[in-house]
Amino acid sequence: MKLTFLTALLLTSLSTLHAAELRFAGTLGNSDDSQPVFAGKLAAGIGPVLDDAGALWERGGSTRLNRYALDGRLLASFEIPEGDGRGNDQLTRVGDLLVLKLKKVLYTLPIQAAPGTKPTRLKGEVDVLASSAVGGRVVGLEKESLFSLDPAIGERTAMMQPGAQIRSLHVEADGTLLGFGEGKVFAWQGSTLKEGYPKGFQGERPQKVGRHWYSHSWHGTINRFNEAFEPDPGVVLGGASGTFIGYLPVSNDLTNGRGMVKLRDGLFAVSGMGGVIQFVQWNEKENRFDVVRRIGGLLGLKALALDANGNIWTSRGSWRWQDEPHTPLTLGDNEPSICAQPVVLGGKTLCMLKKHYSYVQLARGPIIDENGLSHQETPGVKDFSMPDDISGAAWMDRTMI
Repeated sequence: MKLTFLTALLLTSLSTLHAAELRFAGTLGNSDDSQPVFAGKLAAGIGPVLDDAGALWERGGSTRLNRYALDGRLLASFEIPEGDGRGNDQLTRVGDLLVLKLKKVLYTLPIQAAPGTKPTRLKGEVDVLASSAVGGRVVGLEKESLFSLDPAIGERTAMMQPGAQIRSLHVEADGTLLGFGEGKVFAWQGSTLKEGYPKGFQGERPQKVGRHWYSHSWHGTINRFNEAFEPDPGVVLGGASGTFIGYLPVSNDLTNGRGMVKLRDGLFAVSGMGGVIQFVQWNEKENRFDVVRRIGGLLGLKALALDANGNIWTSRGSWRWQDEPHTPLTLGDNEPSICAQPVVLGGKTLCMLKKHYSYVQLARGPIIDENGLSHQETPGVKDFSMPDDISGAAWMDRTMI
């Protein structure tokens, strides 16, 4: 069985026998504990999208589009073609249709489609698809030209050339078209650039949700701006690397967000580079988001470890033994690019050889620290080249081999 399920097994000694048996204790990392929810390879999120029944749509692995209940149960799944491997695909709701941009190809799928329905491919190519739609139409960019698309019939209407390298598009309810690229935001009403634009802008995959603009950056960062694109207050989750010197915990299920949707006042769903949906709740007192729920599965884990207290370490964060299938991973260290199988010293201390970017490190510390983080000390290891195919480690007589 692939690591779509991370299944916790409880080892219990039986008083009447001189042996022990493994007994199923629960499921972690798979929000529907009755069936796997991811398929194919690890793939970035493309939504999420909320439908009128209150269900969420998001890619679940490279070859599947999933429809989830808000409690994490898998309601339906649909086979889809593999998309772009760099996180540039898009899922947009246009009325009763879902429009998917996978690589440079557009597909549609009715929201009411029966499970297993194949998406319909539209003619033509697209480089950028807007994250929102107005009046049954969605805006796209092919090469250097913008177009308006009616996905119900596949009709394209040419618009204009933006005159800038646009990476993202968003349409407001009044029809104002926003284009993002070159570190700026452009705003057009019709084909006319609005007064005061372009303005400076930072972050990826921008969307207007309610009265605020949100964007995403590496290190699990979510940025929030007001309607004038001024920081309000700025970083509301994570903390992008750069000039900051110090430690900032990261959500490895987010890493660099791919989209956001509002569920109700103060509660949002956001998807990341692994296709996992997380619920983030607004913390009014501290002016930031807290991660409160995880929806999705697990693919491509590098390693696992278990301590004497039942804390479970993965390369993307940790869980406690009593956690539920929808419990989010702890925040903590960045997922290593390469790591050996960790060992747990004395049942308490995780010890692991890993590679972080180009640095070889020996991670050492508790699986979950006193702050609730999956954070270990990481002294560097000099004069050692870590092979890409490293597989295991063991502890013997105070020496890790």
